[in-house]
Amino acid sequence: MKWILFAIFIFAAWIFFAIFIFAAFASDKLVLSLFNGLFANVLHLATTTGREYKKQLIELLIQKKCDVLHLASVHGSEEIVKTFVDQFGKDKKQFIEFLMIENENKQTALHVASYKGELKIVELLLNVFGKEEKEKLFEYVLKQDQRNKTALQMAAYSTNRHAMVKLFLNALFDGEEKEIKKLMQYVMKSDKSKYTILHCASEYGHDKIVKLLLNEFAKKKKEKWFEYVMREDHTKNTALHSASHSNHKEIVQLLLNSFNKRGKEGKKKVIEFLMTENKYKRTALHYASLGKCEEIVKLLLNKFGDDKKQLIEYMMKENKRKNTALHFAAKKGREVIVKLLLNEVGKEDKQKLIEYLMMKNNKGKTAEDLAAKYGHPKIVKLLSQELQNAKKL
Repeated sequence: MKWILFAIFIFAAWIFFAIFIFAAFASDKLVLSLFNGLFANVLHLATTTGREYKKQLIELLIQKKCDVLHLASVHGSEEIVKTFVDQFGKDKKQFIEFLMIENENKQTALHVASYKGELKIVELLLNVFGKEEKEKLFEYVLKQDQRNKTALQMAAYSTNRHAMVKLFLNALFDGEEKEIKKLMQYVMKSDKSKYTILHCASEYGHDKIVKLLLNEFAKKKKEKWFEYVMREDHTKNTALHSASHSNHKEIVQLLLNSFNKRGKEGKKKVIEFLMTENKYKRTALHYASLGKCEEIVKLLLNKFGDDKKQLIEYMMKENKRKNTALHFAAKKGREVIVKLLLNEVGKEDKQKLIEYLMMKNNKGKTAEDLAAKYGHPKIVKLLSQELQNAKKL
């Protein structure tokens, strides 16, 4: 009887293997239909038997590199994944080896589920790892595919990115400071987009992780510290761009204040950090001016201190379409931000204020024109009055 059951397992495994060959040529709908029907039944048959046979089946699947979880993740078959986890997940060591199986693109099932935005499947896979398997969890989450992308980075690009990234960071970081040291092993690892965990935490508002990362960075050599904090991703965004774009005031403050303890070089580098333009020639101020948080704008402007010349240069920076921060604030109807920008320029140099108000984008539009076009009459009146007053002086 035992040999008959074992023969069934071998036969079932080869059937699994056959479907993956078939999947390369068949339509998604046909594959999904067969997978959820025939192969769900085979899997349930396998899981109704004893522990020893489950172990042998997993060993066979590992040996054949049978990526059943990849296919389940592609098609969002949560039930299949759950059955696998429930029935085979008790033998952690062996099952984790199974989870580490890669497809032809060097991707695990976690990569695939993350890219597809399959939140429930990702949660099931991450929950396999307990506290004792934390090192393996780091290895799993931050395993790189053939394009050097990690599952965490894929999650950041997925349709469910906010919930997905939160799930990942909560799994990696359980509140203990020692966990951040593990994150540090990977913080400079990135895919071709150079999107690091600092970018990720800054974009999604995980201020505690940002704070702990910055504290760990502070223990590194000075030249490495600046490299960590000021690193740019594939669109040349820094963590400051990410935090400003997402309206995370506390993180913007953490990032800027982290330069205070770096001496004279820190004062110089923080200006460089602020002045950094992404591939669209946008600074953090451009993004802050699009948002609703005037406090971020204040933080960015105040960091220049008494260097008013560089401050005005910063405020007058144009993006690829020749829009300034004032254009963005006027277009979005951010009256308080418009006033902040005008006050900073106007109190130093009235001629510069006139120049600022008259700056045109690549469509020949001033900030006042954009305010009028997008229906912000109060801002139109404010900009018009400022221009008239400046010309009188």
